[in-house]
Amino acid sequence: MGKLGFTLLDFDEESVWVDQVLEMGTVPEWNEQNPLAKVATGTRILEVNGIKGDVNKIYEELKKKSSVLELLVESHGPETANPKDAPTPFSRYVALVIVMHRSGPSESTTIEGCDA
Repeated sequence: MGKLGFTLLDFDEESVWVDQVLEMGTVPEWNEQNPLAKVATGTRILEVNGIKGDVNKIYEELKKKSSVLELLVESHGPETANPKDAPTPFSRYVALVIVMHRSGPSESTTIEGCDA
């Protein structure tokens, strides 16, 4: 499937954090089509296709070439550029379930090394 188009970092043992949204890929396409529900730097991904609670399993699910990607995300807005700077407790966030359809030629998706 096509590249996802974002780089990720561990947020904690149960979720990942969007470090950067790239110019091309499924996520930037989603953002262009859904400006009120963007996945941006600082977005925390809590669940991927029903997988939650284990960051390693979340990465594994993101690496799969499934055509549909269902994310449960928590967003603090663009001002949260680093998980350490996130409000405590999480006070200004939006939880969204996002369903994306991957498109593009088949290719491997690499999460580690900041290319997803």
